[in-house]
Amino acid sequence: MPKTFPMKHLILTSLIAILLGFLAFQVDKVDLANPVARLRTEIIVKAPIADVWDAVVDLPSWREWNRFEVMKGFDVPKVEEMTKAQTGSIELAPLGNGMNLTFPLVLDEVSHIRHYIQWTGGARVALYAIHSWQLTALNEHETRVVDEELLWRLAAYLGISGKDNTLHKGMLEGLKNYVEANVAATKVKDAEQFETEISTENEVSAESAAEL
Repeated sequence: MPKTFPMKHLILTSLIAILLGFLAFQVDKVDLANPVARLRTEIIVKAPIADVWDAVVDLPSWREWNRFEVMKGFDVPKVEEMTKAQTGSIELAPLGNGMNLTFPLVLDEVSHIRHYIQWTGGARVALYAIHSWQLTALNEHETRVVDEELLWRLAAYLGISGKDNTLHKGMLEGLKNYVEANVAATKVKDAEQFETEISTENEVSAESAAEL
């Protein structure tokens, strides 16, 4: 005979299923005006804003300095403003250890005028996040980068996403080290080129004097 379950058991199971479904629905909701959690991190990069911004919008270069997030499948205009959002994906390593998770991603905005970039992504019930970077020139040789992430869904409620802000700090430190190293290398190269030009000019002057 087929196995039967007591009516009380069926009712209890149904109520639990309904409750879990309701909780999942509530957790999955995204009220853009009221994020569940907000993370803000900033860093000062000792480099002109143009150099910092060039690194930020050169998405393929992220693999060289960002061990937490890498965007794929986007085509960011080099000079013109991005007129509409683009869809692609993101490889996410929350601990920066190469254990990558891949999620769909929307690149919402890239503004060369405002030095602002924003991307959105997540997974049903688990997480929804809006992540942005705002660059501001402090002077000719220093740039502030403000990282802000707005969070919803389960990870935000549980405080899992960005619990100690390691990911955001790590991204900004990677950007800072990468840009400052490139700026320093450029200065060395320019100095060497200048010395070469001076040496060449001196040699030409010496030859001209000898001819006289």
